Amino acid sequence: MIESRRADVIGRRIKELREERKLTQPQMGELFSFSVSRLSQYEWGDFTPPFDLLMHFAEFFKVNHAWIMGVPNAPKYLPPAQEVIEKFETLSPIVEARAFAFGICLTQETRRKAVGFLIDNFPDILQTYEDNLDVIDSAVIVSGDRP
Repeated sequence: MIESRRADVIGRRIKELREERKLTQPQMGELFSFSVSRLSQYEWGDFTPPFDLLMHFAEFFKVNHAWIMGVPNAPKYLPPAQEVIEKFETLSPIVEARAFAFGICLTQETRRKAVGFLIDNFPDILQTYEDNLDVIDSAVIVSGDRP
């Protein structure tokens, strides 16, 4: 059941991308070397495209591969790398300070994971981080080790 729902979501997203680019099914089939009937099966959720084909779709349409694969809450478009770096550099000391307040030791790797989790799941966290300290604290507590 879950697999069929996932195929439905992926199919709807493939169709959405195709229509946004104003491609017909024959045009898209030709671009990716498969038949119109196969594309129709993907769009209707009868079959899930292979992983490598989903990656080609994501690259071609310039969308997040997690979004096209139906990951809940995944953004359709990824922010530019520089924006992610700036968020990381801003959020990292906040996470470190919150960890210190709880007496939690974060390694470089666990801090990176906590900050990455926050950036991925709460894209507006920096605009409202004072209102979301409980979210930051949760990421710190889950990621860190108490001495």
